[in-house]
Amino acid sequence: MKHLPQILLVFTTLTMTSCSTDSELKPGKWHTANVTKVMAFRLNWDKKISFPGIIDQDGELNSTRIPQDGVQLTNAQITALEAAVTGGDPGRPVVDCFYPHHAFVWYGASGEILGHIDVCFLCSHIAGAPPGRAGTGDMDALKELVSDLGIPLTNTDWK
Repeated sequence: MKHLPQILLVFTTLTMTSCSTDSELKPGKWHTANVTKVMAFRLNWDKKISFPGIIDQDGELNSTRIPQDGVQLTNAQITALEAAVTGGDPGRPVVDCFYPHHAFVWYGASGEILGHIDVCFLCSHIAGAPPGRAGTGDMDALKELVSDLGIPLTNTDWK
């Protein structure tokens, strides 16, 4: 209990800094200055209803990710991805489920994770970190990118 004030301070700080508002959204400016590569994954593939994102509680990549090393994006694909997740798509309805089955991870020169996006094509929603990206992305562009990478959009075994 003697650490409760410090824990509350950390929790409050993380909660406050993780929120984004429309005024913070800057198309094409999503903390990407030091990125050396971006990898795409599918995850939670065995279950249609599955909540875990690409980054687990320990800051590690989700163990269900396929392929384990990801699919590396080209520079042109990275540019398309950044436009899709920072510009928004206000015309698409969003359902409140969020079962991410696709993800993108931005890496720095030392292999550190600089950012990530979880994508749920079932509800047309994205989430990730750091803040400054759209809550809904251009889902058509994201579907096209995922397909171009050779990653299936759905598992044919899902009922």
